[in-house]
Amino acid sequence: MKDNIPCIITVAITGSVPKKIDNPTIPITVSEQIESTR
Repeated sequence: MKDNIPCIITVAITGSVPKKIDNPTIPITVSEQIESTR
């Protein structure tokens, strides 16, 4: 097994399929997501 194998880690800060109807405060737009991660 090789050491230091590159990998990509992907995260979804709002879940897989966010909807405002389920939670009106969930950040959907890029601007909302940036603001919510601060």
